[in-house]
Amino acid sequence: MKCAACGHTMEAGRGRCPACGFPVIYMTGSGDGKKALEAMAKDYRKKNVKNGVIGIKAYRYRKDAARRELSALELKEEIRLFRTEDVCEDRILWSKRSFENAVAKADMPEGHLWMFLEDGNGRRDFRVKMTNPDIRGRYYVGIQGAGAGRAVIVFGDKERYTRSEPVSLIREEGDA
Repeated sequence: MKCAACGHTMEAGRGRCPACGFPVIYMTGSGDGKKALEAMAKDYRKKNVKNGVIGIKAYRYRKDAARRELSALELKEEIRLFRTEDVCEDRILWSKRSFENAVAKADMPEGHLWMFLEDGNGRRDFRVKMTNPDIRGRYYVGIQGAGAGRAVIVFGDKERYTRSEPVSLIREEGDA
């Protein structure tokens, strides 16, 4: 079964969605009940996605030539990039700040971006797996809504970029 608010697939018998906390409401058929549930889910997403900030954790790395990978050495800074209320489905919202891409795609075909989501309820750190778009020099981070309180992270520039799997912009169960 799928959560009405975030679309997360879960096993039957749950009282709340493990991804976003929306109550599970069992229904049969369609009609007014389904419309009411869709309205509740939409209100829940709106309430839980607004007033948040999405950012990236910028690390200093060391290249391990023998293992052909980068190792994070230390956190340089945390950079707030986007307000959650600005995320929309019809376009990519690009960061104003660019980042150095010192690794060729041949050396590292994929990697991770370390990100965070802050809102009035606290903070959630998460990792996003990304494919290297093979951009030399500077790249940008973008975000685009993916429906149901979710978004995809975009990595590259306006001409060449890759997308992550959708991530939830709604607080997850157990988040502080």
